[in-house]
Amino acid sequence: MKVSGDPGNPLGIGTQMRIVAGASRGPVREIRAGSGYWSMDGAVTVLAMPSGASALWVRWPGGGEQIVPLKPGQRDVSISSPRVQSR
Repeated sequence: MKVSGDPGNPLGIGTQMRIVAGASRGPVREIRAGSGYWSMDGAVTVLAMPSGASALWVRWPGGGEQIVPLKPGQRDVSISSPRVQSR
């Protein structure tokens, strides 16, 4: 999952994501920076894709939520903050 945040937060620090498979939701992954000395998460987040994965749930910094549909067998997903998409 590749995240593009808004201009004030281009790496999407604080964005939370989880895979949705039917009624089941996977664990939340959060993009973080500064959790240790000179540490920062990478620009690409890897999530397990269980069989039946149908969507990606995203909570953006500031609280906005988004559901991104996934195609069967889809492996790569790039998402942009709704603030970036509306410009």
